[in-house]
Amino acid sequence: MFNPYSIILGLFTAAGIITTLWGWSVIVKARKSASWPSVAGKIVRSETEAENDNMLPDIRFSYTIDGKDYQKLIEFPASTTPTQEFSKDYTKRFPQGADVKVFYNPDNHQQAILEPGQQPGDWMILAFGLGTVALMLVVLLMGD
Repeated sequence: MFNPYSIILGLFTAAGIITTLWGWSVIVKARKSASWPSVAGKIVRSETEAENDNMLPDIRFSYTIDGKDYQKLIEFPASTTPTQEFSKDYTKRFPQGADVKVFYNPDNHQQAILEPGQQPGDWMILAFGLGTVALMLVVLLMGD
C-alpha cells in the first residue's frame, strides 16, 4: 500500500521537475531572442492600467516587416507582481508616440518584443524549481 506521505513528496518533486523544465525553457527562449533582427517601431498606446484592471500597464507597439503592418501588446511574465510603480515605470520608459526598436522572430514575424535577451527575473522560475527538487530530495533522504 502507498504511504500518503510518499505520494505528497512525489507530487511536490514532480512539480519541482516540471517547474525546472519550464524555467529552463524560459531562459533558452530569452537567449534566442537576443539574436533576433530588429526594425523601427512606434508606441501606439501607453496607459498605466489595462482595461481588465490588473494593474499591469497597457503598452502597445506597431512595426512593419516586408510591407506588412503588425501591432503587439507588451506581455509580462506570469510571475510579474503588478504595482502602480511598476506600471508608471514602464509607461515612462515607453511613452505613447515614442520611436522604439522592435526585435522580431525571423521565423514568425508576429512574435516581437522590445527587450530582447534574458531579463533579470527569468532565472527565478528555474531557481524555484531546482530549490523544490533539492528540498524534496533532502526530505526523502532524511525520511529513510
